[in-house]
Amino acid sequence: MKHCFFTLAAWLILVHLSNAPAQIPADLLEQATQLGEQLAREHLPADLLDQFEFPSPEMWNDFWGNVTSTLESGSLEDLAWMKPAVESAIEMLRLVPVGAPYADWLEQRLDYFDM
Repeated sequence: MKHCFFTLAAWLILVHLSNAPAQIPADLLEQATQLGEQLAREHLPADLLDQFEFPSPEMWNDFWGNVTSTLESGSLEDLAWMKPAVESAIEMLRLVPVGAPYADWLEQRLDYFDM
């Protein structure tokens, strides 16, 4: 269950990165999304998957509006809460062939989440 949360959170990270100064190509976002869904399907029981709705892009954008606000506000509690999701996103980006530069970009900012 914990793995599922981090996988979903990593998807949300990727959506946020698509709005970052260094744009993530659509094919990378698609590959990462497919990888996240594949991981969820491999690691979650079928009955849980039946109850689960994968987040829509609108939900992700709303979530990352909150993430941006948190980064700007510097809330130590919120930044610490996000660290596992950031680490998962870095791992996922490293699995996608063109994801390395974006993983590097995010990894350079990992200290912000290390509170």
